Amino acid sequence: MTKYDDHHWKLDWVGEWFPIIRSFGEFTDIVYLKCSLSGEVEDVYYLDHGQYDGVGAFQALLERHQCAGAAYRPQTEVRPNLFWQCLGFIKYFLESGANSVNWKRREHSVSGRKMVPRLSVLSVEQTKKLIEQVRSHNVTLTAFILQCLDECVRGLLQNEQKKNLWLIPVNMRAGLKRKNPYSNHASYISVGLNPRGEVAVVGEKLKFGLKIGYHWAAWWGILLGRIVGLNGMHRLMKKYHDKKHSWTGTLSNLGVWSHPNSTHTWGFCPPLSKSHPVAVGLVTWNGQLSIALQVHPSLDQDSTYATQLLETLTRAVLAC
Repeated sequence: MTKYDDHHWKLDWVGEWFPIIRSFGEFTDIVYLKCSLSGEVEDVYYLDHGQYDGVGAFQALLERHQCAGAAYRPQTEVRPNLFWQCLGFIKYFLESGANSVNWKRREHSVSGRKMVPRLSVLSVEQTKKLIEQVRSHNVTLTAFILQCLDECVRGLLQNEQKKNLWLIPVNMRAGLKRKNPYSNHASYISVGLNPRGEVAVVGEKLKFGLKIGYHWAAWWGILLGRIVGLNGMHRLMKKYHDKKHSWTGTLSNLGVWSHPNSTHTWGFCPPLSKSHPVAVGLVTWNGQLSIALQVHPSLDQDSTYATQLLETLTRAVLAC
């Protein structure tokens, strides 16, 4: 094997997407906010998505603050059988083309930039009531908030839009073992939502995506660089960029974390881009749910709409 071949196979082909995305003017770091129990931001941390995924970066950050291992629980996952995997691959490839969204205002020439997400921190009591409401609908917290988020985005940022396509990251550590436990183990499922959808339908769509193994199909798609190389990855991104490709956005839930000696709480927000211009992150720390949100400058140059969207979303979540 030549030195080039050896380097080719040692690359982290998941992480290599992010320098390419940055080359198109996007800011791809994952953002974490350390804040008081009342939600006042004390520190902001930016971690390179090329080196970490959301869970890995959070774990590394917690270790720096000497409160590691809060939610690093071992998991197992059984891969779907061949029939379901075939359905997953079909759905993945059908949704892999360039997509468009009917935004009210969009300046495609405006690049991304380093920002501080808008943050809302619920109290322990508010979080408990919300979880009770979520359970009464027999859905996950992610499904519940996604339904609220979709309606809020439609009202504030979009003209009439028949279908919104959302990206929901999936932690693959249950089924994958990589040498670096902090590195990118994240795939995703897509969820297409119609206007005024019911939360039960959102929940079923999330379950179906996991059942058919959409995240496994997407994982192998993410690893396409092994075949096409870095130049091929760049050409693919340029194709999407030139076609002004856009899903609606990303909703990422880091799950439930805790530490008995903590006197603060945390917020988290995934990166965003022109192709995924709304980014929302959820994390529950010591019983308090935080919601962090960004809107891409191509839709919202001064973060006015991000502020309005978070306020509207928080009210909707608490009112349900």
